[in-house]
Formats: sequence, C-alpha cells, structure tokens
Amino acid sequence: MTRDRGVVLINALVIVLAISAVAAALLARSEAARIRAQGAQSGEQLELYLDAAERLVPDLLGPEREAGLTHPGQAWATAGMRFPIDRGGVTLDITDLQGRLNVNWLMHGGDYVDDVFASVFNELGVPLSLLHEIEEFVSHAGPAGAGRYLARRPAVLPRGGPARVLQDLRAVDGMTPRYFALLEPVLAALAVDTRLNLNTAPEIVKKAAIAPLPAEMIPEILQRDTPIRSISELRNRAIEILQTEEIEHLPFERLTVASRWFQADLLARLEDASQRRRVLFFVDISPEMPVQRVMGWAVYD
Repeated sequence: MTRDRGVVLINALVIVLAISAVAAALLARSEAARIRAQGAQSGEQLELYLDAAERLVPDLLGPEREAGLTHPGQAWATAGMRFPIDRGGVTLDITDLQGRLNVNWLMHGGDYVDDVFASVFNELGVPLSLLHEIEEFVSHAGPAGAGRYLARRPAVLPRGGPARVLQDLRAVDGMTPRYFALLEPVLAALAVDTRLNLNTAPEIVKKAAIAPLPAEMIPEILQRDTPIRSISELRNRAIEILQTEEIEHLPFERLTVASRWFQADLLARLEDASQRRRVLFFVDISPEMPVQRVMGWAVYD
C-alpha cells in the first residue's frame, strides 16, 4: 500500500513538473511576443520621427531656389541640427553633394578630370591603382577583368555605366572599408554633367579643381572668407590677369557656385532604440518646382 502511495506521489510530481514546464514555456513565448510587439511599435514610431524630420529639409533648402547661390553660411549647412521629440529626438545633417568630386566625371575623363582625381587621391594616400579601377568600374563597358568580380563569394556582376549612389563603389575591386571612409567625404555620384561648387568643396577638392587657373588666383580663392558670387567673377579675374579673353582652356565649365543636389542624413532616437535614413534631394531652379525628394534608403550601423 505504501509503495502504491509512493508511485502516485511520484506521478503527481511528474505532472506538476510538466505543467510547470508548459507554463514557463508559455510565459517565455508571451514575453517574446511582447518584446517583438514593443520593438515593432518602437520601429514604427522611429519611422514617424524620420518622416517628420525629412519634411523639414525642403524648408531648409527652399531659399536656394531663389538665391542662386549655395555656400556654408546658409541655414541648411548647420551641422548636427537637433530636434527633441517625446522620449527621444532627431539629428539632421545636410550635405551639398556638388561640393564633392563627381565620380561619374571619370566616365569621359580627360586631362583635367584625371589630374583633379589624381591630386585628391594622392593627398588622401589612396593608391592610384584604385582610381584606375574606379574609372573602369563606371565606364560604359565595365571593368576589363570582370572575372575577378565573378570569382568572389558572393559573386559581383559589374554592370558598367555611372554609379547610382556612392555606395556602389564599395564593390570596386581593391576598395577597402578604410579607403571608402577616406573617399566618402570628397566623392559623390551624380549626373555626368553636374558641376563642382567651389563655395562648398573641402579645401583638398577645391585646391585640385582650381590648379589650372592663373597662379595669382589660387590664394585669392583659397583664402577668401566670403562666397564666390558667380563663375563670371572668376572668368573676369582670369582675363584680367592673363590679359586675354582666350581662356577656353581653363575649367570654368566644370565649376559652379549654386548647387542642386543635396543629401540629408537623419538619425532618430527613441529611448534605447535608434534608426537612420539617408535621402537625396534635388533643388529645381524654376520657381514653380519645389524641392524634390529623389530617393531615400535605410542606413545601418
């Protein structure tokens, strides 16, 4: 009889343990579902924060349509603009992409383009062999040694033609994270005929871009503390120095003082969560056209 009672007790304990295990599993699953729901809710709220910040960008860029002049003293150029929002906030940075060297210039090259890129790469300590690889990568035919790309794991099929965004260059053979980090602040991927803005270009780019100009003009441009008002101003100064109107050999057709292409980098924070977004904007010069959102994509840390 005692043995039977012991068996019953053991069976009861086994049942209790089984029920406890099931209850623990259900609680764990419930907690996981709660965490997923909370994460999804936080993600949606962060998206709303980013949407709100993105809508501020046209207001910051709008005056550029009227002024016809783009320079670092304008409102859009304020670094790290912060906007607090309930339990978090958004940080906004706008970059003038025309203040960077357009990598798609390399599609048609020429002595001037080759010299400017070579000068910038040398200053940064990036090998010219990588410059040559980028030039092939954006050419219409694509890289000559495409087999190197196809042999990768995963394989890359270089399509040739202009880079759509600068991040395309991460796939270039020989491009390392270090080289990309050095090049990203000075390069952009824009339409082939887009001009370089001397007012917003970093000194390393500006110095390379104006190297063919008369020697007297170079310190005048590099040391000035006011924006260049027009490229005509530079043309007239070159004519004055050279005492001739034959200045077609100078690269004024590559340069501008008014930009149309901008990049907005947004970072939204909500308590311990964060989310990034990058958006391209085009500012139209016609008065009836607004600032246009061209594309946007997520940026992951």
